[in-house]
Amino acid sequence: MNIIWHGGSTIELKGKKYRAFLNPVKDDQLKETQVVVYDHTDEKHKDVEEGLMINWPGEYDMSGFSCKGVEFEGKDKSTIAYTFHRQAGNITWLGELAEYPNEAFIEALGEVHVLIIPVGGKDVLNAKDAFKLVEELEPMVVIPICYGGDRDGLQPFIKEMDVKLPESQKSFSFKKSALSQEQMELVILED
Repeated sequence: MNIIWHGGSTIELKGKKYRAFLNPVKDDQLKETQVVVYDHTDEKHKDVEEGLMINWPGEYDMSGFSCKGVEFEGKDKSTIAYTFHRQAGNITWLGELAEYPNEAFIEALGEVHVLIIPVGGKDVLNAKDAFKLVEELEPMVVIPICYGGDRDGLQPFIKEMDVKLPESQKSFSFKKSALSQEQMELVILED
């Protein structure tokens, strides 16, 4: 499976038999998409013609695709995070999570191999809270999203992680067996 970032909180998960878009913003992202996932419930969300639209917490399963949505009720807004269960490993996408969550939410996410996390501050997690959550979840791979523009850039998060900025890549694919148990990997995707 390939993980592709389209800026902001929009992620494309592309497998051999299906394609999912998380928080799509453009109509063309709905073409040939089997699953559309949103991090909050809203009647204005764009639906997919022949597929599944998910914008509610719970467990979902369709051919080649299963995930679990967990809702966090923040002070100003609620966010639904999803863990996608794949044979290659679990991918957790936190959407536009705006504040550090409670322990119940963190535990409900389950085992996280690849974590896609907002880091830009303002209306999403800031660098310090994002790093604190990374430490709590202990993923093998961290992919930061939701930075730049009117949000903080990537540098404050890199500083918190205390790592060198890796070279960016167009997409990321993985197998759990190839990931390091000892050292967390930071992956920067081009938008």
